[in-house]
Amino acid sequence: MGTWLERSGQSWKLTTYPTLRVGAAILFIYGMHGPKALNVLSMLFSFGLALLSFLLPRLVWCQVCRLHMESSSMARALPDHDRSRWLAGLDRCPACGDDGTATAESRAAWAALGMTPEPAYWSLTRLLWVVVFTMAMMAACQVYVRRPIT
Repeated sequence: MGTWLERSGQSWKLTTYPTLRVGAAILFIYGMHGPKALNVLSMLFSFGLALLSFLLPRLVWCQVCRLHMESSSMARALPDHDRSRWLAGLDRCPACGDDGTATAESRAAWAALGMTPEPAYWSLTRLLWVVVFTMAMMAACQVYVRRPIT
C-alpha cells in the first residue's frame, strides 16, 4: 500500500536531494581549489545543484488541494529535523485527506468543501532572495580564497 508520498509518486524528491547536496559541495570545493579554467563552470554547476537540492523537497505537494507539504504551516510547526520524518510517514494529506492517488472522488470532495489552498510559503520573491544571497556568498568565497596571502 505504501505512504502518501509513495502513492503520490513524489518520494524520489526526498531521496534525491541529499545526493544533490553532496554533489554541490564537491563541485564547490573543486571550484575553489581546482584549475582556474574550470572554477567558474564548476561553481555555476555547484550553484545549480544546490538550488535544485533546496527546491526538490519544497516541490512535494498534494495534487488535490495544492498544499506544499514541506513548507506548510503544519510542517513549519515541527522542528527542522522532524519534517522529513513527518512527511515520509504521512498516510493522507493533512489538509484534504487525499491518500496520494488524487482520484476524481478526492478532487470532488475537496471542491465540495469550498476551501481555498494554503498559500505557498516559498513565494517567488523569497526564492529570488535566496538565489541572490547564495550567489553573493559564492562570489565572496571566490574572492576570499583567490586573494594572495601577504
